[in-house]
Amino acid sequence: MAADTPIGPWRAPPFSKSLLAPGSVPTEIRDPGLFKDDDGACSIVFGNWRFYIARLNEDMISLAETRRLIAINQPEGPYGKGKTDDKPNLHQRAGIYYLSWGCYYGVSDSIYGSYDCRGSLILPDRITPALHYHGNHGIDYDRHGSFFEWRGPWYFICNKMGLTQNTAFRDSSISDVNYLPNGNIDPV
Repeated sequence: MAADTPIGPWRAPPFSKSLLAPGSVPTEIRDPGLFKDDDGACSIVFGNWRFYIARLNEDMISLAETRRLIAINQPEGPYGKGKTDDKPNLHQRAGIYYLSWGCYYGVSDSIYGSYDCRGSLILPDRITPALHYHGNHGIDYDRHGSFFEWRGPWYFICNKMGLTQNTAFRDSSISDVNYLPNGNIDPV
């Protein structure tokens, strides 16, 4: 559906095919993230285990370029070393691009990467109440994490399964973000 305002009126979308068609890349296409760069160009990032990026045209419903695989050096995620996860998110601060998947992230000086994995920005000993674990999936705070800037400071918001142990019901958590002089993120 499409509308000129968030409250409608809503009408059929102006396109007839999927922006990211299933099978167009060798990974699942779900939970895409959008990013607007300093030059005003918008990009879409998506994937599961492997992430792809593409600039969008000004209409925001078509690709301006071919989808590109994002390289991540020494990736890790809630499933262990060598694996990421899903739900990629991009943000940029002070000339550094941050690609995150849950509470894990990598940094690059280019939107296209490659990204150097920096690990998790959530450490169990810094969380109150104590983190709960969900099966073999590791830290359960790492689902659908996103960064945003609001009135100057940066924040990280995510959801977690720890209190309910049920993937259908999740709690939300928000934290200030402190960027270190080397560009890394101080664990929240």
